[in-house]
Amino acid sequence: MGVPEQAERELAEGLALGQWSGPFFRALLREVPPAVQSGRLIDVLAPATEVLDQADVDENVVRQLRVLIDAITPDI
Repeated sequence: MGVPEQAERELAEGLALGQWSGPFFRALLREVPPAVQSGRLIDVLAPATEVLDQADVDENVVRQLRVLIDAITPDI
């Protein structure tokens, strides 16, 4: 695996600080620089946005998404 871009690290840091929801993810994705758009973190965040938009999402689902993203992107 390659070294993550600085912008990808900044995106991950922004995720760590925010309240995870569909609108929050969409706002982050709108501001992603082109260098990060092809990264593996984006591949997970885009579908996660749809999951978080569902009305019955609870803290357990959010926790599972965090674990998944941490597992996929351990070096970010």
